Amino acid sequence: MKLSHQMPVFRLFLFVLCLTGLMDFSSAQAQQLPNPQVLARHGLKLGWWGYASINPKRDKITSVSITEDMVFMQTNSGHITAFDAETGKRMWAVKPTSFDTVPYPVTTNRELAIIVAGLKVYAHDRLTGQQLWELSIPQYPSTSVAVDTDRLYFGTLDGTLFAYDLRKIKTLFEAGKLPQYTESAEVWRYRASQEITTTPIVDGNVVLFASRNGSVYCVEAATRKLMFRFETDAPIMAPLTTNGKSVFVASRDYNNYAINPRNGTVLWHYVSGFPIDNSPIPIGDQILLTPRGGGLASINAETGLTNWDDSVAPVEHFLAASKKRIFTSDFLRNMIIIDRSNGNIEAKLPMQLFNVWPSNPRTDRIFLANEAGLIVMLHEEDQEFPIYYTSPELRPLVPEFASESGNPATDTPTPNNPFQPTKPADDKPKDEPKKPVVIPFPSAF
Repeated sequence: MKLSHQMPVFRLFLFVLCLTGLMDFSSAQAQQLPNPQVLARHGLKLGWWGYASINPKRDKITSVSITEDMVFMQTNSGHITAFDAETGKRMWAVKPTSFDTVPYPVTTNRELAIIVAGLKVYAHDRLTGQQLWELSIPQYPSTSVAVDTDRLYFGTLDGTLFAYDLRKIKTLFEAGKLPQYTESAEVWRYRASQEITTTPIVDGNVVLFASRNGSVYCVEAATRKLMFRFETDAPIMAPLTTNGKSVFVASRDYNNYAINPRNGTVLWHYVSGFPIDNSPIPIGDQILLTPRGGGLASINAETGLTNWDDSVAPVEHFLAASKKRIFTSDFLRNMIIIDRSNGNIEAKLPMQLFNVWPSNPRTDRIFLANEAGLIVMLHEEDQEFPIYYTSPELRPLVPEFASESGNPATDTPTPNNPFQPTKPADDKPKDEPKKPVVIPFPSAF
C-alpha cells in the first residue's frame, strides 16, 4: 500500500526530470541558431533548420549536396538524410551499405538519387528514399557519378570512363540477374591516359571530363566517339561547370578557360594569381572564381572580361548568390556578404558554430551546417520563393491570390517554431489570413 502511494510521486518526478531535460535541450539547440535580429539587420531571415540522422558518438557530416528542391547530408559512416530544400521537411534517411564507408556525394536526376560507395552503385527513389537497384562496378571510382535520363557515367583511378544504361540496370535487377549480367548493362568505356579527376558533366548529347594530366575530353554520350581533347599545362582538380553555353575549366596552371562544348574552341581565358582548385561558379551572366590563395573574382561569362577582382577578400567558400549579393565564408568561419555589382564587402556575420559550408550555385538559398548534423537555411527577407539559376525551367508555377484589399497576397507559410508546435492551418477559419510566426531565438553571436 505504501508503494502505491509513492508511485504517483515517482512518476511526477520523472515527468519533471524529462521536462527539465527537454527545456535544457531546446535552449541549447536555440543557442546554435543564427540570431533573427542580427539576420534582419542584413536583410536575411531563417527559413528552416533540421538535424540529419547521425550517431553523435562516432559520426560526423562529411558532405552536403544541394539540388533545386532537395538537400542531402552524408556522414562518414554512410548515413544519408534528405530534406526538402524549401520547407526543411525530412524526406527520408537511409544507410545503403551494411558496413561503414564514406560515399561520394549524392547525384540526382528527375527520378533517382544515386550513391557510390566502394564497388557498389545504389539507386534510390529521389522522393521516398526507397532502394530501386544496386550495381556492382568493376573498378573503384575516382569521382562521383553523373547521370542523365538514360545513362550513368563515372570515372576510375586508371583513367577509364564507364557508361551504363539505366533502364537495362533496372530490368536486370528486377529479374534477379545482377551481378551476373552486369556487363550487359554497360554501354561503353573510354580510356584516358591518366586518372579521371572530375565528375563527368553531361551537356546535351556530349559528356565532358578531365584527367590528371590536364586534359579535358569530350565524347558523344551515346557512342563514346571523341569529339575533341583540350589540353592545359597542369592538372585539373576542380569540377567542370557549364552554364548551358560554355564549359568552364579551372586548371592549376593559374588559368580559367571557357570552351565551346561542341568543338573545344577556347572562347576566353582568365589568368589568376593563384592555382584554382575550386569549381568556377556560373551565376547568371557572371562567373565567380575563388583561387586557392583567397580572394574572389567576377568574370563576364560571355566575354571573359573582369567585372571586378578582389584578390584580398577573405573568401574560402562560395555559399550562394541572390540578385544583388554574394554570400561566402572565410577561414575564421564568418559569413561574408559581398555586393555583386562591385565586389565590396557589405558585412561579416560570425558563424563559428558552423564548420560545413555547402556551395549552392543552383538557387539563392544559403545553407550552413556543422559536423554534428545541424543544418539551417537562410534567405533574403523579400525573396520568399527561390531563384533558380541552373535550371530555371524547374521552378514550380506559384499562383497569386488576391487579399481582402484587392492587392496580390504576399503572405507565405513560415517555418514552425522548433520548440513549440504551431496550430495546424486547417484549424483556422477559411477566411482568416495566415500570419507569419516570429521565432524569438536567443542570440548566437
